Amino acid sequence: MATGLASNLGDLRAVIARPGTSGRPSGNPDHDLAARFSCPVCTALGGEDRRYALDFVHDRSRSADNASALAEAMGFCAFHAALIAGNADGSGVLTEFFSRAIGAVLSILTDRRGDGERLEQIVFHAERACPVCKHRERIVSATIGRYCAGLSGVGSESKRISNLCFPHFCATVHTSDSGRLPDLAEAQLELMQSASGWLDALDELETAGPASIADSDCYPIGIVFRVVAGGAPQLPLVPDDRRSLPSHSGNSVDSAGGLSQAQEFCPVCVAMLRTLMRRLESAERGARLGLMPPTVLPTCPDHLWLYARRASTRVSLYAVRYALDAMIVMLQSGIAALARERSRRAEEEKSVWFRRKNPSYFLGQDRKLITHLQRCQICEALAVARDRVVADFVERLQKQPGTCECEYGLCLGHFADACVVAPHGKVRDTLIALHIEKLVALHRGLPSTILVSPESCPPVGPEGVGDAFWRGALRRFSGWM
Repeated sequence: MATGLASNLGDLRAVIARPGTSGRPSGNPDHDLAARFSCPVCTALGGEDRRYALDFVHDRSRSADNASALAEAMGFCAFHAALIAGNADGSGVLTEFFSRAIGAVLSILTDRRGDGERLEQIVFHAERACPVCKHRERIVSATIGRYCAGLSGVGSESKRISNLCFPHFCATVHTSDSGRLPDLAEAQLELMQSASGWLDALDELETAGPASIADSDCYPIGIVFRVVAGGAPQLPLVPDDRRSLPSHSGNSVDSAGGLSQAQEFCPVCVAMLRTLMRRLESAERGARLGLMPPTVLPTCPDHLWLYARRASTRVSLYAVRYALDAMIVMLQSGIAALARERSRRAEEEKSVWFRRKNPSYFLGQDRKLITHLQRCQICEALAVARDRVVADFVERLQKQPGTCECEYGLCLGHFADACVVAPHGKVRDTLIALHIEKLVALHRGLPSTILVSPESCPPVGPEGVGDAFWRGALRRFSGWM
């Protein structure tokens, strides 16, 4: 197993050093295949995120249940919060929903039975996730189940090329049995190599606009991009320009002093956003100098989409190429390792000392061989920034709680992260009390007449009291990142 992983890393370094040796196919790319490509899972998800996200906050018949589910999920992810904010069509309904959601969170935070056991179960729960993301995962599982039911001839010439994007190929592998894995991997590798050929055929896109990479009508780069990153972007709430960022007075954008000046935003979100902006700036600077270090290029679908929307065309193409080469190398190494492992197991079974192991163990190892892509460097940098600032916030709360009380505080998701690292006792109690205070202050700013009759809430708009309330609540429930 270790040998296979080491081989993956070595081959990937060779690809980065010598792009011409990435195993790309020679000859003319199959443009007819590009025109026919359409991931069935992405197609099933088309528009579903928006529909469910808006139904979740607008359905008054399920408002109480949905508010409780949102509280136990510790808020929306940034992408689905952006969907709600950008498609709101009734501030009265949203005011009513978020008022209930705040009440549900306060109920969790003030429940001290078993030394806050309910809150602890929520923040440590392995499946804690945005409720809209959970619905999305159910659709993916159902669609993959139907797709796998028709894969009996995947190894035949008629179905040699996969029609799954790479993220949903990985999801399909994790639901398939052992006998199907080699054919799935071979079919996906052939698709990725064909996509690499389509990318090699591009020679005039250097002057295209930044949006062309993410434009589905841009042929064939839009097709290549969707093969690599899928068709449904999970974009964080990134402002259009640096002027939207809170100002900072420290010598470094990551300094505690600088972050403490961001009075109207979660400090963890601010630190992560600045880290993301720095990575984008480094990529642009590297492109101007003719250098593109791997640490500034993403490999996950979320940040590939973000680069496609925010970075220049040159950087976007670099990112797609880098991710595509990494996927090809991983699949090539994984297929070879899969064959070696199966051959080795067959030899072991001939021994008189052989003791049969649980098949599920080998299935998990085999699945990992053909899906284990290197961790996205942008995700890694954001995780480091998040952990550092969460730890700093908890430490300042322990030593100087008064400084934290003067700030905006944490969004609900990063409050949950802080609860994980905050020690039991006074520090955690102070953290919970601070968050309760922020939520109560937010709720107190809403006139009681609006709660009694949400229909009387002013229409959506920057001047509306109800609109200001639910937008503030949405920011508190989702943050930026």
